[in-house]
Amino acid sequence: MSPVRELANKSSEIVHDITETIKVSIADVAHGQQMANDTAKSLNEIVATVEKTVAISEELYSINMAQKDEVKGLVEGTQEISEVVNATAATSEESAAISEELAAQALKLEHLLEQFKF
Repeated sequence: MSPVRELANKSSEIVHDITETIKVSIADVAHGQQMANDTAKSLNEIVATVEKTVAISEELYSINMAQKDEVKGLVEGTQEISEVVNATAATSEESAAISEELAAQALKLEHLLEQFKF
């Protein structure tokens, strides 16, 4: 074979190899692009899920704050009721003491009146 023929055959083989390499590279790029698209889709879904989670967390926080205010109001109301009950108990004790004193004075008055009976 002549050197020109050998060179032509080698060139043809190299062109064939380069063509195959380009085809493989194009397939790899397409596969990489599909993977990138799939990853982007997954990341978008993750972002959407995180946004929903944030919205739910904010709603729960708002509900908890409202419940906190309601519980605070209940505690304050209970304290006021306790104060009223304590005041009523003190007043009842005073009334009982006054009643006992009046009963004792009524007995004394009754004894005094008996002395004036003939």
